[in-house]
Amino acid sequence: GAVTGCDTSPRGAFYASAGADGTVRLFNYAEKKEVYCTAFAQPATFLQWAPMWMDKTCTMVATGFADGVVRLLEQTRNDWKLAHVFKPHTSSVRAVAFAPDSQRLASCSEDGTIFFQQLTQDGEGVLKNVEPIGFIQCAGPVSSISWSPDSTKLIACVGGHQGHDGELIEYSAPTLAEVDTSTTFDVSASVASRVYVFEKKVPVVEAPPKVEKKDDLDEEAEPEPEPEPPKNGTPRACLYVTAGTFLVTMDGADTVGVVYECTFDFKHPIKELATHDAPITLLRVSHSNQFLISGSANGQVAIRGIAEPQPDAARFLSKCWLANLHGVENRVGGAALGFDDKTVVTSGHDGNTLLLNISLEFQIAITDAMAVDAAHAAVAAALAAELALEELRLKAVSVEITPEAEDISDPTHYSIQQEKIQAEEDRRQAEALRKKGKVRERLVALRERFEALLGTNAALPSGEQLAPEEFEVDPELRVLLEKAAADKVEEARKELAWESEKKAIGLQKLRAAFLDDVAVEYIELQAFRSPHAVASFRTKKLTPAQRENINSVHTLIAAEEANKKGKDAGGAVDSAKGAAGRGAA
Repeated sequence: GAVTGCDTSPRGAFYASAGADGTVRLFNYAEKKEVYCTAFAQPATFLQWAPMWMDKTCTMVATGFADGVVRLLEQTRNDWKLAHVFKPHTSSVRAVAFAPDSQRLASCSEDGTIFFQQLTQDGEGVLKNVEPIGFIQCAGPVSSISWSPDSTKLIACVGGHQGHDGELIEYSAPTLAEVDTSTTFDVSASVASRVYVFEKKVPVVEAPPKVEKKDDLDEEAEPEPEPEPPKNGTPRACLYVTAGTFLVTMDGADTVGVVYECTFDFKHPIKELATHDAPITLLRVSHSNQFLISGSANGQVAIRGIAEPQPDAARFLSKCWLANLHGVENRVGGAALGFDDKTVVTSGHDGNTLLLNISLEFQIAITDAMAVDAAHAAVAAALAAELALEELRLKAVSVEITPEAEDISDPTHYSIQQEKIQAEEDRRQAEALRKKGKVRERLVALRERFEALLGTNAALPSGEQLAPEEFEVDPELRVLLEKAAADKVEEARKELAWESEKKAIGLQKLRAAFLDDVAVEYIELQAFRSPHAVASFRTKKLTPAQRENINSVHTLIAAEEANKKGKDAGGAVDSAKGAAGRGAA
């Protein structure tokens, strides 16, 4: 099946993949082998390895599934460990993003919601608890989200609705202290937002000077047609670059295949990076922040260098590496560079996961373009990665094993919002059941006391015993209760009389339409010892007009036969008389 996501470890030669068959796999690409695989009940729709600043052990993977469940899996020696699981959505999860401050997590879905979670870490930076903050209800399905570097804002690509194109919206990220979730997790009303109005620059073409003729002086000049506005389409992928700039891709006829660098302060793009020839659905930055990776709906993967990254600006190289790896009809599910920027891993909806080694010529070209010494940086990164892996290996041996989280395997499991609403209903039902239980306990106690009194009364001498009627405290109470019950039954009968009559008439009409005019039903008899079978035909009854016509025909036939018999009898008599006359002669 389709491979819907893949990502590489920030600190080792590992990559993980998620499939539409519900499997999440771990591979060691240095040894070119699969380490292990875990299967879940629902198709996986998204996968991302937690960044190093979020998980210092670099062992956590965030996965999303078609039933709206998000699972945080932890890499171990033998299998994925289910660290945390929650259901923030009711439809397929499209993306999961960790805030750079490691305090929050956001996820988006096809159900049009963006859900925020509060993350709690221990002193060593290990995630210990995930607590829901609330969700934002958008106008359409959300395909991509990205946090700002200061973790205060989130941009989202919201799909179109009711014939309108989608929008790129920036939301202020809520916190637990800012929202009230006592009754609902919907915090849309308390979250500030702004929409980015995208306008592509339209090149102005100067018209050649018009030579006026004498004959044309008296004629009214025809107005030149206004140029059609560009078809921008709907945002498909977004990525914050700096605190003030972000990248966005569109799927319009005039914007497809281009990565636009934009800012909310200016409606026109700052820079246009022509990359693909189909809608770009994937945008991400490598672990080293030196490469921009993009994937499109026609199976293309592109890698572009980032030169001179600075806190307030980023300059992307105009040239990029581009290859069609997954076929023109298969969307790229995931693409990532390895921890040392020497390996490319891509996955697609064609069911393939590809592993490519970056050539030395490509590295040299990028190095020359960015004017940095990549050789020393790669060696230092590899060395640091080896030391970190050794430290992680030693820690894994000594760390106390924590129990796994309880998984959500039922696709009908409540989402966080549904659970919030259902919890109040469950509380009321539990309170009602508790009151009913107390009443039942009291009735049981009274019944036991009454039975004890009856036993004591039966043990007394016959002269001292009380009659059964004397045990009735209020003889009229039973009559009143029976009358009240009969009144309720009659009231219910009257309330349901119309519905009952409606159902009866409907049943009568169905019988009249399908059964009353059937003379013979379809019946089939199968032989036990042979393959033969005998069946009847479903035959309708004759209509009154047909019966009348048949009776008329039968009457005519009977009259004709009677007439014929009369003629035959008269001829026989004449023959007998003639014979008698000849004999007398």
